[in-house]
Amino acid sequence: LGFAHKKGCVSVLTQPLILEAKVLLKHSNLLVYQISDELNFPNPSFFSKFFKRMTGMTPHEYQFSK
Repeated sequence: LGFAHKKGCVSVLTQPLILEAKVLLKHSNLLVYQISDELNFPNPSFFSKFFKRMTGMTPHEYQFSK
């Protein structure tokens, strides 16, 4: 498989996860570590790095953005 195909597969798998994280960050009273746990990440640090890599913002930045 080529790089573009692999990237597409990753996107298909991660997009629903990022969408759910965004909804929880904006529309719940959960803290970042609770969302990390809810989405089955191994730890909040991993979740934060993953979220930033996928969105360009940290979970905290996204949560308080307009």
